[in-house]
Amino acid sequence: MRTPVVDLEFATTSRNGKLLEWLRADTARSRNGAPSAEWPHLSVAAFVLAHGQAFAAGDIGAPQRRLARSLAATHWRVHGPFQHREPFLNAQRCLFLDELERFVYAEGFVLDDRAGYAEPHAWLSLDDHVVDFTAAVPGEPARGNEPPQLIGASEHRAYVGVRFQRDYVLRRTRETGRLAALIDDWEHAFPLLRRPPADFRHDEHGGRA
Repeated sequence: MRTPVVDLEFATTSRNGKLLEWLRADTARSRNGAPSAEWPHLSVAAFVLAHGQAFAAGDIGAPQRRLARSLAATHWRVHGPFQHREPFLNAQRCLFLDELERFVYAEGFVLDDRAGYAEPHAWLSLDDHVVDFTAAVPGEPARGNEPPQLIGASEHRAYVGVRFQRDYVLRRTRETGRLAALIDDWEHAFPLLRRPPADFRHDEHGGRA
């Protein structure tokens, strides 16, 4: 079993470094008490720092892009266009449409240079590269029906998040009856921050962490 604590010296770019700095600062601000058996993680940022990783953003390569475009086309046939500022909905819908089970659902934060601040976000991971179906900036250009990230337009972004087991995402959506944030789930008293189950995290080899 892999340790759930990630090596946080992943700040290979200034953008990743800024996002990591923001996550650490947000975690420090949330510590008006000490972590406990009841609350091992006091904030979403603390949970992401404990269990997350950085993701490669930018051009995802031709083979991966073909898979991403096929998945995007399936989404358009089944659900219509992707929803602006609904990353959890978009990513989870696409995850459940992925019949080949090549994509992994990830949830955490994105930092966009043009926005200037980090936001909670969700995306899919393919071979550890970001496939983000939700445009981060209103009016961002896209090609046809595709989000801009599918054509390599992620160079303005840094992503840090947690990769989730497909079965766990499916189980949570069935339990709650909605497609929404898994970590920042205030409506159900933050189950991941309080008592994260052993089987929630997906490792890089496709198995359970």
